[in-house]
This record gives sequence, structure tokens and C-alpha cells, in this order.
Amino acid sequence: MIWGVLAGLCVAIQSLAWAYVPPSEFIVKNIAAKHTGLRTIKITQKISQLDPSLQVTTQVKEVLRLDFRTETAQSVIMDAQGQAVHLREGVPIPGLWKLVFSPNPATIASVLMQSGVPIQTEAELLKLPTEAERRAAENESIVRLRGHTAWLLGAEKSQGKLWIEKDVFLPFQWGRIKDGDWCESQFDLYASQKGFPYPRQIEILQRNNPEDRVDLGIRLELTEIVANFESREKTPVVAPDMSDAVKKLLENYYRLIQ
Repeated sequence: MIWGVLAGLCVAIQSLAWAYVPPSEFIVKNIAAKHTGLRTIKITQKISQLDPSLQVTTQVKEVLRLDFRTETAQSVIMDAQGQAVHLREGVPIPGLWKLVFSPNPATIASVLMQSGVPIQTEAELLKLPTEAERRAAENESIVRLRGHTAWLLGAEKSQGKLWIEKDVFLPFQWGRIKDGDWCESQFDLYASQKGFPYPRQIEILQRNNPEDRVDLGIRLELTEIVANFESREKTPVVAPDMSDAVKKLLENYYRLIQ
């Protein structure tokens, strides 16, 4: 009898621990804390256009430099021969890269809230008189997604949602409305460079609704990361000789990472 009661208590305690989701602002602060001390980062990656069956149709290489001191980015696109064909510099860091790499929790919170992900600040929660009301104010749950246990920020009808791998505080999937369609970014194959975690693959998928087939896909394969680089490289000479397929790929890429 006693052993049965104890076993029941253990199950109940484990269930409570499994069901607990930290406050949304606490989660955001811990996402940012993963990159404390990150000032600049240089990313070399493949950018691929995907068809509805997720097969690659067009591919280019990008060397991307992000400076979190100035909140600006430089993007150099290269063709298969390594010739620079497109350059963007001095532009604001896109939202996707802020979410993945920013050391500033206010920056990450701003990106998420602008995309419709509900974030409750501590100041807002403290205005509520009871812990039960504060807990009810958070739109959070625990779910299974792609074989992982994740904390979910956002309710069923939220315009934006963020899935974070449970207890690890790394973004796992980010969903939001983009140009009237559902757009989700999936972050996979995490690695580390100088102690800073990053996903080696990101797939950005756009469709009419979350359950529909993919209309447009972009795959990013981060092949090299250099954290806190001091750039002495010259701005490359650009020979703007791009096919229509590459132009369309870049148009979609720059639009979907905002």
C-alpha cells in the first residue's frame, strides 16, 4: 500500500516537472545568454531553392557578416565559380539571424513579438495579483515536434509561435504569418563554435496554412562559422551576372529571413 502511494507520488512529481514551462521572458533571456559576448560573426553557407518536394533546384553560396555592435549585416553572394555576383552591406540584421545569434534579450523579444509570438514581461505579470493568474496569462505548453520535446510559446490561434527545445533553450522552430501565408523556420543539427551554439541547417518553408503542402522552400546549410572575427577583408568586386533563377532565389531568401 505504502509503496503504491509512493509510486503514485513519484509519477505525479515527474509529471509536474515535465509539464512545467518557464515564463516566456525567462526563456528569451536564456536564448540570448547562449551568445553572451558575441560581437560579430561570419557565416559561410549554401542557400538552396527547394521545390514542393523539397528537392534543390537552384543554389548559391553566401558569406554573411553580422555585427551586433552596430546591428548591421553584409551579405556577399557567390556563384559556383566563387565569383561575387551580389552585395548588400550596411543593412539591418534580419530577424531570423537576430533570433539565432543575438546576445540581447530585448532584441530577440522584439523580433518574436513583431512576428506575433506572445511574450509576457515580468513587469506585466507582476501586475496580476496571483500566481495562478500570472501562469494563465502565458500562452505556453509542452509538445512533441519532429521527435523532440519542446516548449511552445503561442496558442492555437496565435499569429506567431516559437518552439524551443526543452531544457536546452535553443530555438527549434519559428512559425509566423508572412505575406499572408504561414512561414516556418526549422533549426536543426546544432553545433558550437567558440562555445556559441548554432544550427548547421535551417529550412524556411512557406505554405498557405500549417497543414498544407509546401509552396516555397529555402534551405540554409551553414558550413563555416567564425565568431568574433576582426574583418580586414576588402569589399569584393561584384560582377552582377545572375540568372533569373538566382535572382528569384535571392528575392525569396531576403524576404523570408526578415
